Amino acid sequence: MDAKIAGGSADDRAAMSAQMAEQSQADVAMRAAEDMKAQESAAKAAANRTAMAAVERAEAERTAAAAAEKPPESARPKASNGAAQQVLDEAQAIRERAEAERARLERLGDEYEVRLRRERDRDRVSALRSMGAIAAVSDVQLLMISPDVDPETASGRAELDIWREGNVGLFHRAAAPRLPSADEMIGTLNRKQSPFGHYGPEYFAELMTKNLARGDK
Repeated sequence: MDAKIAGGSADDRAAMSAQMAEQSQADVAMRAAEDMKAQESAAKAAANRTAMAAVERAEAERTAAAAAEKPPESARPKASNGAAQQVLDEAQAIRERAEAERARLERLGDEYEVRLRRERDRDRVSALRSMGAIAAVSDVQLLMISPDVDPETASGRAELDIWREGNVGLFHRAAAPRLPSADEMIGTLNRKQSPFGHYGPEYFAELMTKNLARGDK
């Protein structure tokens, strides 16, 4: 890659450097998004485990408190009734806190999924527009009819390319390059006269004939 940059023009080297910088930034952004998603998932899993442990502990304490109660009701001291009720109240409070924490973590996970989906949809629309999607198709319509893939990955981009080939009517067609005329090619020459005369159509016809003959060998 360095050899190609050194051998090209200044514009080629600048374009190649910009392309490499953009690719590097895209790789860093993708790794950061993956790390963030992994951290969110790990935090959510840990919080769920903590919440479930608290619920199980509360259930165990309530079961133990219920087992500690001895019939008949009239035979138990009032102090014991108060202690058992206190244990039950504390277990219920622990259960409520655990449920509230689990609900909060679920909301956080849902918000992250929504944000991640919104960013990926924006990237998909941007990729389709850069591929030549016509303006008559809105962004919402593109999201509805195109494959739901991540355009930042190689497989996702390849699937979008395949989809574009099957729906060419939704994309602008690149115009075929126009071949310059002999007079236009002569106008680009610094020295417009050869040792054998001017560079006219016959001269270029002769060059073309020689090149075609050389290619057939």
